[in-house]
Amino acid sequence: MNLQLAGKRILVTGSTAGIGLAIATELAQENAEVVVNGRTAARVAAAIEQIKAAAPEAVVWGVAADLSHAEGVAHLLVACPKVDGLVNNHVRYHECMAVVKRFGLQHYTFVDDTARLFPTDCPALFLTHRHEGLNA
Repeated sequence: MNLQLAGKRILVTGSTAGIGLAIATELAQENAEVVVNGRTAARVAAAIEQIKAAAPEAVVWGVAADLSHAEGVAHLLVACPKVDGLVNNHVRYHECMAVVKRFGLQHYTFVDDTARLFPTDCPALFLTHRHEGLNA
């Protein structure tokens, strides 16, 4: 598969295990620069190691930040000030929309519609991206 992600920086929240890690790994295999996110530095480092094992040539780095708190979101935005795409696998809808706005991302596709039904209680899993050349 060629998703035309070479040179694109994609942030995957909640990417230290499960579906987030699988998505981050697939993006790395598609030659995207992947930014891993998780709550602890140890989990972020372990996820990066796993991704690099599956995609040795990939550019992968991470930001340990708990995105369920404003302080964690602020830390993420300082550590990773620009992205071309975001796969939201952790942050609740309203918090994530603040991140989307800060990054200047415009287009998004919901993967989990429960985010719109229960915006304060459920995470919203979706891909959002800049318009130029990144297909969702």
